[in-house]
Amino acid sequence: MYRNLTATGLLDQTESYHKDAVITNLKKELFELKDLEHDFLRLNDEVANIESKYSLLLDEKERAENEHKYFPFDVESRWTSTRRPLETLGLKSMLSRCRSRR
Repeated sequence: MYRNLTATGLLDQTESYHKDAVITNLKKELFELKDLEHDFLRLNDEVANIESKYSLLLDEKERAENEHKYFPFDVESRWTSTRRPLETLGLKSMLSRCRSRR
């Protein structure tokens, strides 16, 4: 009977050590998962910031392209509208000098 108790005690002790090892491994995995979650959240924030900057730059580019597209026409129409009064005043020589400087 003593042998039986000792064998049962050894089994209980072995089972206890096994449970301790499982608990230790689970704690280790939990901390690793928390670290990975923290890294994921940080990277997710970084991606959101980059997407926001990309969107702003894209809008800025479109606005600049639109301004550039319409700007030359605006300058040409201003030049034409200013040239007519000069010609009507008889200042064609002044107008030709201005053109030759360009």
